[in-house]
Amino acid sequence: MRAHTVTSHRVRQNPKTQKVVDALRARIVAGDWKPGAQLPTWTDLESDFHVGRTTLARALGQLKREGFVFASSTRGTFVSEVPPHLHRYGLAFPCEPGLPGWNQFWWTLSNQALAASRQGMTQFVPFYGVTSHEDNESHMRLMAEVRASRLAGVILAGWPPEISHHLSDTTH
Repeated sequence: MRAHTVTSHRVRQNPKTQKVVDALRARIVAGDWKPGAQLPTWTDLESDFHVGRTTLARALGQLKREGFVFASSTRGTFVSEVPPHLHRYGLAFPCEPGLPGWNQFWWTLSNQALAASRQGMTQFVPFYGVTSHEDNESHMRLMAEVRASRLAGVILAGWPPEISHHLSDTTH
């Protein structure tokens, strides 16, 4: 199964849908359902969460887009064999390629991560220009990925201590 690409911006869901997404994602991340495991039936999930089929469909659709689950029309819904919280890593650089400060080591690291992503189940997602500024787009995308448990870890290239401090605030 190929690695999934995850959209960096979270679509604004209604609160019920987001509650179901967060609860199902948390159970997958906690290991309650291992990779390849079948989720309970839609009927059971509707009953467990006290939601209708439309809300459940939206929640499972988001988890599918994020790479946590896949569906078989005849067999049910399953945890992905390569869920992002186990196989997807952020690679944070403090500047953009080619700009002042970018160095040969970062070129090599970036290129090797890209090559590794193409060859196997592990995926590396680069975040360029990550700074501690709250309005920094790359920083906001990285923090959203961490908060939603869509990364197995983050590799910090260079020395961005503000980012490592912010990341430690979001992990358990």
